[in-house]
Amino acid sequence: MNDEGSPFLPELGIIPPVVIERPVFQDFAKIFREKKPKNIILIGERGSGKTVTLKIFRDFTLAQGGYPVMISCDEEKADIDKLANTIYRKTYESFTEQVFSFRAVEYLKKMFKITLKYEKMGGTAGIELGKPAKNVDQYNLVKELGKIVKEKKTVFLFDETQSVFSRGVARYLINLFYSELPDVVPNFITLLGGTYRLERDVLEATPAYRAFPVYTLPPFTKEEAKKLLQKSTKTTSIKFSDNICESVWKDTQGLPYYVHYFGDWLYRKKKEKGVIDQKFYEKNKQEMFKQLSEEKLERRLQSLEEKGEGYRETYEIIAMVTPFREDTELPKFSVKDTPRLSQITETIKFENIAPNSLSVYVNRLWREGYIKQISRGRYIPSDILLAKHAKKTYEQKGKRYH
Repeated sequence: MNDEGSPFLPELGIIPPVVIERPVFQDFAKIFREKKPKNIILIGERGSGKTVTLKIFRDFTLAQGGYPVMISCDEEKADIDKLANTIYRKTYESFTEQVFSFRAVEYLKKMFKITLKYEKMGGTAGIELGKPAKNVDQYNLVKELGKIVKEKKTVFLFDETQSVFSRGVARYLINLFYSELPDVVPNFITLLGGTYRLERDVLEATPAYRAFPVYTLPPFTKEEAKKLLQKSTKTTSIKFSDNICESVWKDTQGLPYYVHYFGDWLYRKKKEKGVIDQKFYEKNKQEMFKQLSEEKLERRLQSLEEKGEGYRETYEIIAMVTPFREDTELPKFSVKDTPRLSQITETIKFENIAPNSLSVYVNRLWREGYIKQISRGRYIPSDILLAKHAKKTYEQKGKRYH
């Protein structure tokens, strides 16, 4: 592997311009300057860059002298009181312990010519708050947040929000940030990041959705993938040819996570300066996919097993029965030929789940973004690379779709 530091590694602090140029970031920078409450929904497939985008918003907030509150949601926080306590605790920590990010400040200052409120780099953005409140729940959260936040610019960033969105939690969160908190805290932004299921859950939970503009993070276009690969390596001794950029875009479906992974892997694989061309790509493609499968894809399937054996099996079966088309510019699933769940239960012999329980597993996979609904009773995988790996492992176990 190449010893030259990879420009794709996050620790180098490089935010690709193609990410900054996306509408959601440009609009966030404008909204940030408004001194009033604002709520935003950020949705996208797994691998679309939601978490990275939220972290950029976090660094931008720090660079502007604000207070970011980053909350990664999981099932444990689906309990309203636990979620309320987490929001309070994370807010308290942000106001007492947050430290400026050198990389974010310098990069954003250059990108946007920002005039920083805090010129002393490396100083904390924290303030003295005294001891935290002992018992914070849904009933006193607003009061306790008001004591901390007051009029300071605060940005609440929720990642994987769909994982806690039961109807009760959805109504609580939306009521909190839309109706209650603005009466006490006049200057905040809330971003609810999640899969496409999140938008539907918000619509079902409250008519206040009109106050929650929705931003979507689509896969990279062919041109965006090219920009990421070529501009990231612009100042290095290794370059990506136009043809290889298109090949990476096709093989990754344009999902930012995979485009970034492929770029980093190919860059480090190149042992001497020069151009990464089609010949180099085809020679190393199999090894790269093998490593991706072992390091990332299999781990994702194992995480499904940890939720219960039925989750992985359900996903593998959906991956197996969904037809795949390669006669288009970007290979994709054939939606019209996808069977309904009722057809699957009639033709598949399940090992770990009862056929009448299939909908339970499907609903969970849909909520977490592993699959997406295309019509009533019909679902397809949202990630073609993961689906191909799942199909391969399913076949290796000696199972077949009959």
